[in-house]
Amino acid sequence: MIRSLDLNTRRDQTRKMLTSILGERVYIAFASELGLKCHGRLAGLTAVGLSALVRESMPEQYVGPLPAIAVVDDDLRSGKYKADGAAVLFDAIVLHEASHIVTSAVTSEICPDDDNEELRDLVQVPWREWKSHSGPVLWTGHDWKFIRSLCHLHHRMESRGHWVSPDLAFSHENYGLSPAEEYAETLGDECRSKDWLPLSEALGGPMPAKFQKLWQDDVVRSLSLVPVERV
Repeated sequence: MIRSLDLNTRRDQTRKMLTSILGERVYIAFASELGLKCHGRLAGLTAVGLSALVRESMPEQYVGPLPAIAVVDDDLRSGKYKADGAAVLFDAIVLHEASHIVTSAVTSEICPDDDNEELRDLVQVPWREWKSHSGPVLWTGHDWKFIRSLCHLHHRMESRGHWVSPDLAFSHENYGLSPAEEYAETLGDECRSKDWLPLSEALGGPMPAKFQKLWQDDVVRSLSLVPVERV
């Protein structure tokens, strides 16, 4: 049961939990705190240069270059959602972006300590136009590694009593893929049996056969829908 909490309290709790799961400190900042003016369809992002914006906009929180997540909070604070609803959506955004951190192996060592003002321009562009997510293949940037990471993170968050909606965290229809819950089922007991390991080790082995089959089926189906350019 999610209690009604203000977003700042929710952020502080989630940051502590995520630090425990990732084995490394992480920033979670709101776009409004960073002064980011984001495109209307952007809910959150992670980038190696985000901690430089934390240093600039939130110096009292800055402890050095770290992996960071920015959550777009305009809608969350607009009154559009009840407190519990805003918390559910916030958690889903954090889970999604944390999965990108894990998939990209973002650590403090590769986060720059210098200014990264180009992020301010990037977030004003639709995310589909970003290099990491562009192109005719809808799941570019959200492949099997991302999905597997999300399933493991989801399990670890829930095992700490922090319920998160996988459907909100992974809008599978946007990527032309199957729901996250279907992928989680094909992993069998992998998430539970390896939840004592560091994430990098838990995710280091070969993907289970059923998971691989579902991914391959999704890829074949999605690629069949990609328009072929005639020459």
